[in-house]
Amino acid sequence: MLAQCVVQKKFNEILGQFRNEVVPTVVSGWNEMEEKEKVLKMNDFFCGLHYIMGMTKQAEAALKVFDKLLFGDEKVGSLRTG
Repeated sequence: MLAQCVVQKKFNEILGQFRNEVVPTVVSGWNEMEEKEKVLKMNDFFCGLHYIMGMTKQAEAALKVFDKLLFGDEKVGSLRTG
C-alpha cells in the first residue's frame, strides 16, 4: 500500500495542476466565486482509494468463503489447472 500512496500523491498533484489551468476557463463566474480552493481540491483520490482498497480486500475474502461454501474443495475458475 505504501507504493500506491506515493503514486496517489503524485496523481493528485498533477490533477491539481490540471484543474488550476482548466477550471477557470470552463466554470462560468469563476472570478466571482468565493470558495475557489474547495472547488480546486474537489474529488482528490488520496484517502478515498484507501477506503476502496479495504473494500476490495473484504470483498475478496467474502467471495473466497462463498466459493468454499458453494464448491467445497473443488477448484473453479482461475484456480482450475488445465
